[in-house]
Amino acid sequence: MPSLQLSGLPHTVSSAERAQICDDLQGFSGAEIVGIFRDACVRAVAECLPGDASGRSARDRAADPVAEPRLCSAHVAAAVAATTKQITPQMLEFYARFART
Repeated sequence: MPSLQLSGLPHTVSSAERAQICDDLQGFSGAEIVGIFRDACVRAVAECLPGDASGRSARDRAADPVAEPRLCSAHVAAAVAATTKQITPQMLEFYARFART
């Protein structure tokens, strides 16, 4: 089973959430996964920006006006949902046949 390492990245992702993220990433290419995490990190940073565009409530912004960005599973889930898989089942079958030869 694949594992997800987030060392060096501030996050609140639990072990159970990591397993779910790995399941959600099945079928994506390596480049797509890099893009998904880039998108997820941008979402985390956007939540920390001041102003209404951040998506944070006025109470949250007042309590912590310059919050440190922390990646959470919701950021990754939103990025996965916004990404279309480019690897088709036919491509996977081709590479599986190629590997057997």
